[in-house]
Amino acid sequence: MKRYYQTFTFFVFGLVICICSISFINTDPQHDRLLKIAKEYKTYFRYDNSDTASLKWTIQLCAPASIPHQTMDSLRFSKPLMSKHGNKLYVLYVKNMQSYDDTTKKAQPIGQVLVKETWNVGEVFKDSVSKTNKSIKQSKNDGKWYKPVSKSELFIMYKEQKNQSNDEGWVYGIVNLEDKSNSVRILENGKLSSCIGCHKDTKYDRIFGIK
Repeated sequence: MKRYYQTFTFFVFGLVICICSISFINTDPQHDRLLKIAKEYKTYFRYDNSDTASLKWTIQLCAPASIPHQTMDSLRFSKPLMSKHGNKLYVLYVKNMQSYDDTTKKAQPIGQVLVKETWNVGEVFKDSVSKTNKSIKQSKNDGKWYKPVSKSELFIMYKEQKNQSNDEGWVYGIVNLEDKSNSVRILENGKLSSCIGCHKDTKYDRIFGIK
């Protein structure tokens, strides 16, 4: 009986080791990093200024690749969306503002993080638009006025050491914030072609902020 318990104990111990090893192997450091950023990005610097005047329109390509091609085609080519603006507003948060805003720097430091917080919008009547309410923006697509109504996705890019799993050191991620349970969910992460397609043509190190 004693030998049975010893054998059973060793079996359980071995099983626990195997499970822990599998969990460790399956850990995605990019995924974990994005979750951490999604929780702390509000502590970063809000680009432009600290009020709602910094809200801007997203470009059409800022959308998860998981959206059906038919939907993306309608966003890109339908008549109401002729300009570069998309159908959501966004605010940009920057972890290291000094490096981001310094026009003498041509490369961002390891650890730099940029977060585009996007918002779904709702139309407002032109007569109700107040000059003091700078969160209400006019769309160049249809000329109508809109206000932010609910958070949508976070478009994240952070810099690490250059390797095969990133884009010249940059890791991209799209995080969903629309879950009613307020749980953060990673939609996509890694070397995202939709992100690289825009950022590879920037003048300095994949970022748009430097003029």
